[in-house]
Amino acid sequence: MNFEPARNLTIVESIDHYLAEKSQLGKLSAASVVNRRSELTRFAKFCRRHKIDRPCDIHKNLLKAYLKSRKVSNGTRNTLINIYRSFFDYLVAEELMLDNVAATLERPRTQAPKFDFLSIDELEKVFRWEAENASEKFVDRNLLIYSIMIEVGLRVSAIINLKLDDLRLDAKQIWIKQKGGSEKQVPITEDIVNQFQTWLGVRDGFKSAGTSDHVFLASTGRQLSRKQVYELVSRAIRGAGLVKRRNGPHLLRHTGATLRALRGDGIEKIRLWLDHTGYGMSRRYVHAAEQLRQDTVQDEILKDKGRFKRKGV
Repeated sequence: MNFEPARNLTIVESIDHYLAEKSQLGKLSAASVVNRRSELTRFAKFCRRHKIDRPCDIHKNLLKAYLKSRKVSNGTRNTLINIYRSFFDYLVAEELMLDNVAATLERPRTQAPKFDFLSIDELEKVFRWEAENASEKFVDRNLLIYSIMIEVGLRVSAIINLKLDDLRLDAKQIWIKQKGGSEKQVPITEDIVNQFQTWLGVRDGFKSAGTSDHVFLASTGRQLSRKQVYELVSRAIRGAGLVKRRNGPHLLRHTGATLRALRGDGIEKIRLWLDHTGYGMSRRYVHAAEQLRQDTVQDEILKDKGRFKRKGV
């Protein structure tokens, strides 16, 4: 079957049109546009070396040969397949290509990336470092934020947007505003209640305390920002001498979820605690906790064998 494209565009010209549309629709950030242009341009040069210049002449074996030439990990290969599926979807919609030749490419299997979490000993190091190094004005604020992430599981956005009216300390609850305007009642422990009361007492000394309704204030008296929270957590983890793949606030949520799984919380409980819609991440926490238990038991067995050997048994 002969296919005639609706427009006589080259692959390079098609890339320009594709990225311009994605950018205008807000589907890609400026950084993503730059990265995607770099990848698609690399593919266009590969096509040119094989004397293919029009989108309608791209075929599946050509794409497979290109991906093979990249010599990348399975995870990166999957990312590239996603890029070309999106690009070729655009070409098909614009009648510049007959079929999406990336749609039926087999995806390589990948292992879910391992995630870091902090042990109890590591958490104590983080809290100790913060208590010893933070300014007296903000130490209670910072320790409370860390506790909320670990014990309550709130995201940074929920924490920095928390307002005084959202606190129901007598009922041991925080009310979180969700998308659509509904509110979620989140239970908190007596210890968290006490930490809130301590911080609120310090907060009352801020000049903006009477004009700002946000619970957590920066040194300027304004609402604490996402970036500032990230820097606080990252600094405390590094200050405690810990080396992790990621040092941001999400590490503390990972830690809270993992500790809950180790205590025996099931997938559904952890999903609700994390406020996730799907079960994928919750399963990972439960499976990771089970592996940790097995590793701990194995370590104890090995220690026992070592003790027996030293005793001559």
